[in-house]
Amino acid sequence: MDTAISNIQRRPAPFLMLHFERPLSLGAEKRRGYVERLREKANTHRLPTLLFGRLYARIIWLRRIASKEGDLDNIAKPILDSLKGIVYDDDQKVGQVLLTRIDLDATLYEIQTAALPETVFEQLQDWIDDRTGNEKHCLLVEIGNSGRATITSGPIEEQSV
Repeated sequence: MDTAISNIQRRPAPFLMLHFERPLSLGAEKRRGYVERLREKANTHRLPTLLFGRLYARIIWLRRIASKEGDLDNIAKPILDSLKGIVYDDDQKVGQVLLTRIDLDATLYEIQTAALPETVFEQLQDWIDDRTGNEKHCLLVEIGNSGRATITSGPIEEQSV
C-alpha cells in the first residue's frame, strides 16, 4: 500500500509513545499484564509534570494485516487507565478520544511528520518498512491539551498518523 509523507505544521503533543503489541480490550483475561506493559513503556516517556486541564487522546492502531479480530471501540480504556499517574492524575480529564485503526495491507494512509519527534517518526517508519513482520501491531498514543469542547456533526475529517 502507498504511503504519503507530508510536513503539515502542527505542534507536537506533550506525550507521545509507540507500543508494539496488539491492544487488548476491557474483557481480555490478560488485561492486567497488558496494562502493566503499557505503564512500563509510558514511564520511559514520562513528562516532568502531569498534564492538567481538558485533555485529548489520539490512539492509532496500525496492523500489518486486516483482521476481523479486535474491536476498536474496546481498546481505549485499558490504554487510558495505564497512563494514570504517569501522564495525568485522572483519566476523567480526557474529554476527547479519537480512535483510528489502519490496516497497512488494505488502507491508503498518510504520515504527517511535523507533529512527530524525529525519533518517533524513525521508529514508526522502521516498523512500517520491516517486511519480516515480527511485530504485527503498533499503537501510537498521543495525549495533549484539547482546548475548548465543540459540538460537531457530519463526516469526520480525514485523520492522519
